[in-house]
Amino acid sequence: MPVCAPVDSTECAAYLGKKRQVLLFAHGYNGVEDATTAQQFLDMFGATRKTQNDTIFVYGVSKDGLRAWNADLCCTFESSAGVDDVTYLVNVSRDVATRTAINAARVGVFGWSNGGMLALKADCARPDVFDFGTSWAGTWVGPCGKSGVHVMQMHGSADTTVPVTGGRTYVADHWIDVPPAANLGAQLAKGNNFPLTVYSGQTHQPNATMIALQLTWAFANLKG
Repeated sequence: MPVCAPVDSTECAAYLGKKRQVLLFAHGYNGVEDATTAQQFLDMFGATRKTQNDTIFVYGVSKDGLRAWNADLCCTFESSAGVDDVTYLVNVSRDVATRTAINAARVGVFGWSNGGMLALKADCARPDVFDFGTSWAGTWVGPCGKSGVHVMQMHGSADTTVPVTGGRTYVADHWIDVPPAANLGAQLAKGNNFPLTVYSGQTHQPNATMIALQLTWAFANLKG
């Protein structure tokens, strides 16, 4: 959260009162959720952005320490009962708004793998809350027919964990059938956006370049 002292100074009042955009991050399956790891990720995102004072990054934490998200086809499985991670993200964005000034028209979700699936699901389900959902190496089954949806997928052509062409794959000790990365594009309402970029030779794990490209797209496509 933004920090400034003394808080009652004119400069701090202006700084703390500035409405900032919010980016919620959802890690991949079995992602580490301790405070040190979260801070490392948030610092990396801020360095990529280079203007982190304009942005509040939020590192998502799964329900009951599952270290997985309920994106339907993956990855909470037998523990899915009562796990509504879309509502969790909505509530997190609202909680941030109670702590500091935010621009409610500039709230997005991005994630990798299972977290990317959740990011897509979140925007498809709640485009009234989220500007966009962007995913690296994650697909989602849908539905995604509401107006105002803006989803983007990045995928590696050499991804064997969540293949870009879809198919049966073994993830998190379960066999699942994943749709092709292009699946959501056919479901969108007229006027909605669905850029899909496949990177030759890239595998399931994002590298620094892919992270930077994902964030660059995210900031370029926030409304407000």
